[in-house]
Amino acid sequence: LNCINLTRTFRFKISHIYKEAHTCAHNLASFGAQLLGYTWWDNPPSFIAQELLRDRLGLPSYR
Repeated sequence: LNCINLTRTFRFKISHIYKEAHTCAHNLASFGAQLLGYTWWDNPPSFIAQELLRDRLGLPSYR
């Protein structure tokens, strides 16, 4: 398998997004950085509920 040839078939776009626009990921990463063990959620944790709703509604995040 030639990985270089395989990547030529991929279609992707690279763009920069400020971390404030990814508040869910930022908050989850901050939470995870403080953990000593593993955490599993069956539903999104409450501390990202507002950010998830904002993202779902397509509302902007401001810096």
